[in-house]
Amino acid sequence: MNVESVSPDALNVDPLNERNDVEDLTDLTESIKKSGVVEPPIVRRSETGYTVVVGQRRVLAAREAGLDSVPVIVADYDDADALRASISENVDLFRREVSVKDRCEALQEYWRLMGGEGMPSYAHLGHKLGVPSETIRAWLEPLNDAWDETAVSADNREFIDNGE
Repeated sequence: MNVESVSPDALNVDPLNERNDVEDLTDLTESIKKSGVVEPPIVRRSETGYTVVVGQRRVLAAREAGLDSVPVIVADYDDADALRASISENVDLFRREVSVKDRCEALQEYWRLMGGEGMPSYAHLGHKLGVPSETIRAWLEPLNDAWDETAVSADNREFIDNGE
């Protein structure tokens, strides 16, 4: 597999892709406008150029964001490989979620690295990360002193936040 830079308009969704419906891409598009495509989609060569095996939402959001090119991983997949990759990508069982404590610590550190002091600004972090400020508020809510010694406390690593 190798990484190439390709126009998102030159990429077609693989007809074998497991995902047929694409939800609202607004948040993903905003994130891509801020940070670009962080995780390259996986594509395979076809008669018409490239087809997206994994990452169709990222490609569609990159188009909406107006990107001229996106990094893609070009894989030598046959139909079975492509479908297996598409299914595996969409199975939440394989994803390791982020603990509440880890997410809070990461946001606090990012805030500090940006020169912020005290409690992070939801709006500023949301703008920088390309996510709604309400999402940042929800992620940082466990830092509220009222949650100390509860399941919601940021000090409790056992509780997982799936980002929703």
